[in-house]
Amino acid sequence: NEVARQLTFSDQMLFCRIDPLEYIYHIFNIKGKDVSNLNTFVNRFNKINYWVVTAICSQTNINKRILIVKKFIKVAI
Repeated sequence: NEVARQLTFSDQMLFCRIDPLEYIYHIFNIKGKDVSNLNTFVNRFNKINYWVVTAICSQTNINKRILIVKKFIKVAI
């Protein structure tokens, strides 16, 4: 699935930019430390999550909604 491949490629590029210390800075809320790569990765996740939820919930026809859910499941696996 090309969608899954492209999402994974993009996520991997963003994930590899995260310095492991960014997790510590974020968890302990250490001010003045750069956590921009972690924030970029989290924001991307949230946008994709919003896209999936919106696509599913905006469909009022139950049969079409089921098809959308099936498509996203195929992308996820």
